Formats: sequence, C-alpha cells, structure tokens
Amino acid sequence: LEPPLHAGRQHWLRSLHTVMSWIADLPRLRSSRFDQAVSVGQNLETVNPSSATYRNLLTRLRPGMLLQAYQDVEKKLMAVEQYFTTWMRYQALWDMELDQIYQLLGNDIANWLALLRDISKSRHVVDGTVNTKTFGVFRVNYQEIQKQVNLKYDNTNKCVLIQFRNTLGKEMVAFHRTILSERQQIENSNFDTLESAVVFLVKQPIIKKRMGHFNRLLATFVDGEKALTKERVKLDGQWLTAET
Repeated sequence: LEPPLHAGRQHWLRSLHTVMSWIADLPRLRSSRFDQAVSVGQNLETVNPSSATYRNLLTRLRPGMLLQAYQDVEKKLMAVEQYFTTWMRYQALWDMELDQIYQLLGNDIANWLALLRDISKSRHVVDGTVNTKTFGVFRVNYQEIQKQVNLKYDNTNKCVLIQFRNTLGKEMVAFHRTILSERQQIENSNFDTLESAVVFLVKQPIIKKRMGHFNRLLATFVDGEKALTKERVKLDGQWLTAET
C-alpha cells in the first residue's frame, strides 16, 4: 500500500484546505481601504487580515457542510483500508487445519460440495491479470500476494478433492450395500400367510419414505461424481459409480 494511510490522509486534508483557500484567502475589494488606513495612521500592511479576505465565509456555510467534507475523506480512507485488509485475510489459508475441516464435514456429501463451490468461487476472485488497484493517491499492489494465494488455493483444493473422493467412495459403497439389503428383504418376503402379507403391507409406507431419501442421496452422489470429473480427479478401477 503506497503511500501509508496516515500520509494519504495528510495529502487529502491538505488538498481540501488548498481548495478552500482558493476562495477564503482571496483579498477583498475595498474602495475605501487606502483612505481608512491613512486616517488612522496605519500602513496598508497592518490592516486586519480577517477583514481583508473571505475567510469569514466559512462560518456562514450550511451547517454540516464542512463536516461532511472531512467525513468523505475518512470514508475514502476506510474504503482503502478495507480493500487492503481483504488481501490480508487470506492469511487464514495458511492458519487453517484441514483435518479439523474434514472432521466438521464428516460424511455429509452436500456440505462437501458446498465447500468445493466456495473454494472455486473464492479462487476466481483472486485470479486475474490485474494486480493493482488505485484509490486516488493510494495504490495497492497485490501481485506477489496474489501469486502466493493462488498457489495456496490450488494446493488446498487438491487436498480437499482427494479427501472428498475418499469420503464419497466410502459413502457410495455403504449406500449400495443398504440398497441391496432393502431389495433382498423385499424379494424374500413371504406371502404364504395372512400375517406375513399384513407385515409387508405395513412396511410399504416406510419403504416409500426411505425411497425418497435414497433418491435424494443418489442425486447428491451424482453431483459429487460430476464435481470430481470436472476437476479431473482420477478414480481408481474399483470405483463404484452412482449409476451402478
């Protein structure tokens, strides 16, 4: 950040005072100025400076107008500081522990997909050919930190994708086993007696409800596979696809 914030504040306030002085320090046109000075035995240089310029106009400004000018300077400084701080926040990429994130996500595939989307979105924010931004006198050069952040994002994304692939694979295997078990129970149902038929009919609403859950879970698995394919993550030969 060039120049530092305090130097930029001084520059803008000095510029504001200079602009005000263009009017406030103009000499007043007074036809009797010479006569008044001579009549009281004064030289021209001793005339009251406050009455010789227009500085008193500052006291006649609309209430709050001058304060608003100073507040606008502070708002601009705040915008510069906030933008500069956004780049410093990427320090969190180096501070975070991926193992803790994995534990928080657990086996929830939807949350894993949300994390991957957030990483991709954040990656695009810092990716670009422009590496400087100006705010008037201020210039923020983030070329070096941009390179470091991009490399860190790529490395973090790679680690997360590998862990997601492992988690997704295990969940799909467990899901496949559950589906096979449900199918076998239905196929092995015995309708020889009235009691067995009643038991099967009672289970029907439960089975239908579970089927809705299974369909939603299967759709999530499909989205997970698409995410891995999009990122060109290698799947081993024993990978159990969602369509199996």
